[in-house]
Amino acid sequence: MGLLAAGVLALAVAGAVAQPAQAYAESTSLISVYQKTGNHEATLAKSYTQEEFEALQSSGSPVSGLYYKRDVWNVTTAVTYVSLTDLLSDAGVAWGGGDYVTWGGDASQGKASNELTYEANSQLKFFPSTTSSETDATSFIAAPMVLSITECTSAVETTASDAVTYNVANASTTNEVRTVMGSLIDEYLAGSGTTIAGKRLWNQTDSLLVVHKGDLSECTISAIANQVFTGEAIEPEVTVTDGDITLEENVDYTVEYKNNTELGTATVTVTGMGSYEGEQSATFLIVSDSASAQALFRLYNPNSGEHFYTASEEERDGLTILGWTYEGIGWYAPSSSSVPVYRLYNPNGGDHHYTMSAEERDWLSGLGWKYEGIGWYSDDAQGVKVLREYNPNATSGAHNFTTSESEHKNLVSLGWNDEGTAWYGVAVKG
Repeated sequence: MGLLAAGVLALAVAGAVAQPAQAYAESTSLISVYQKTGNHEATLAKSYTQEEFEALQSSGSPVSGLYYKRDVWNVTTAVTYVSLTDLLSDAGVAWGGGDYVTWGGDASQGKASNELTYEANSQLKFFPSTTSSETDATSFIAAPMVLSITECTSAVETTASDAVTYNVANASTTNEVRTVMGSLIDEYLAGSGTTIAGKRLWNQTDSLLVVHKGDLSECTISAIANQVFTGEAIEPEVTVTDGDITLEENVDYTVEYKNNTELGTATVTVTGMGSYEGEQSATFLIVSDSASAQALFRLYNPNSGEHFYTASEEERDGLTILGWTYEGIGWYAPSSSSVPVYRLYNPNGGDHHYTMSAEERDWLSGLGWKYEGIGWYSDDAQGVKVLREYNPNATSGAHNFTTSESEHKNLVSLGWNDEGTAWYGVAVKG
């Protein structure tokens, strides 16, 4: 019998009431109101005994109630009803846009057979007969969802007060809370017979659960590891948690990927659904496999203070034999790209310089530096910054190149000039 505002997705509230089933089984209350946020455990807001419920009925203004008799809905005013809004207000439960209420079914197992969104609460319509027609659809009666205690056990048609229970005449016991609510026009026209105006509009209710939407923007998206470039769209699994609760894709959120084919930074956006609303984005890198990237070796000359960079293992080993200190892999370069990095040698100072500026290359060549060709390539995807510093006091080894932010900041603090980004290496996954 679940009713929803147009366009609002019906949701199975699996595990909706995380309160132990025992709490329901042992309760002697007539009706209980629970609430929860997102997928967190439900907590009891308030329980009502029969006396408390009846007191709530009589304390407020009369509510327009409806009874169903001989295929016709009729309006009566009586204090035998409690509106949903008033009940939640008395229980101290606020609800608003995006929230929804579930009831009926096996509430202790979180299997509510009915659902009402906050938006739909103001749109409840009772139609004049069980016969679905366009004419009937223009003559609906608007009334709030109300709750009532069953007052009799057989059909009585003599007064409006007794007729309230006409369509629940088969109830075998008294003192049960039942809900009555209407339908939306499109549901009415799609239905037939008592499916619309009879059974689906009444049900025994011993508990209500108010679900407040969790805010996905306050949840956590676990870090996504670098992904190896394949040439095709890459969609790594996303893990979203709300505190210690792991959310479920296509139940609590949907996933959308952008820029997830080429090398570089890809974006994944999760958007709330079900018990969650809002959205949040995270990024991950699509990188080259280290097997296809070119390692750039870094060496240091303790005599001149120069750092030297080369992709040649033979050159690396030769310099190590000559006393240079091998400092490991400085970064990885693509095997080719649209941006070459040029290597030059100063025969007077004995040091090397590297630049992706053809203008700087030509200028240094004009000053007597020897152009030694392309040393490596800069990454078109700009995966990893290679930073450049200049020592104004040095006569040799005046430039340093590093991917380390801490090394860069330390040298600048010691008086080296920050010359920004020299070129880019590729991000790799080993």
